Amino acid sequence: MVVPRILVTGASGFIGRAAIRAFAQRGNVLRAAVRRPPQPPFPDGVEVIQHPDLAQPIDWRPLLDGVDQVIHLAGIAHVGRGVAPALYDRVNRLATAQLATAAAAAGVRHFVFVSSIRAQSGPAADHALTERDPAARPMPMAAQRSPPRPRSAPPACRSRSCGRCCSMAPV
Repeated sequence: MVVPRILVTGASGFIGRAAIRAFAQRGNVLRAAVRRPPQPPFPDGVEVIQHPDLAQPIDWRPLLDGVDQVIHLAGIAHVGRGVAPALYDRVNRLATAQLATAAAAAGVRHFVFVSSIRAQSGPAADHALTERDPAARPMPMAAQRSPPRPRSAPPACRSRSCGRCCSMAPV
């Protein structure tokens, strides 16, 4: 059995650390993409690659070299007064679209994008959300952290049924 090589972006974040730990325990070959070296370090055997802040242009090709699957967790999770809409859009929409395009070009078999609940509900909800709740009216693109919509998604990810791409928002 061939063990897939998985790239995890946002690997040093809250969800990323848990994902790295779980995949490492399962024996997966992992490449952790981080802006700064993780403290404490990841488990032995996890390849750590530093990259610039997602607000800057990134050449994703070296991170994707030899990768079968991508779990994209990196982004701005919490919006505060100091986060300009253009920065939020650059990090959470444009960088995601560029990574998805580069992953498709590199032949990545599976791309999982984990978004925030804000993409489903907007800034607040009046009840506990489930998968059965309809999505909120779209916010201006610069104010949301959601996967690229079909018209702006890379060609390989325009169809939710392509079998290669998946978008999830924790509920």
